Amino acid sequence: MLNTGIRIRNVTRKDSGTYRCEISAKSEEGQRLGEATITLTVLVPPTTPICVVPNSAMTGTVVELSCKEAEGSPPSEYQWYKNGVALLEKTGTGSARTANITYTMNKKSGTLVSVVTNCNKSCRENQISVQHRNAQWL
Repeated sequence: MLNTGIRIRNVTRKDSGTYRCEISAKSEEGQRLGEATITLTVLVPPTTPICVVPNSAMTGTVVELSCKEAEGSPPSEYQWYKNGVALLEKTGTGSARTANITYTMNKKSGTLVSVVTNCNKSCRENQISVQHRNAQWL
């Protein structure tokens, strides 16, 4: 039996797709044809997310935190944490590839972390320091 497979070197996301192999051989009944179809899915780990946050915010105000990652395949899921505690359920899957949350500033400083994962079980994170600031009146 001959090895009639193909080898794709340096696989990239663009190699994902449906491949079909056709087989033909002459026989007494004429030419016989067989085929097989496979789907190749190339998995790409997420990159470190780019996060956008305000430089500062007053206690009691609402801030929007945005995090984006564009390389993961399949699309990544996002999880926000503050001081190790999850803030929301996983968000940001699909074509948007962005995770936005609104967060009410309180009197506690801490670290916000955006964690990005996909089915590769790969993980990337970006840490953001949050500092409590009191209003200063002139």
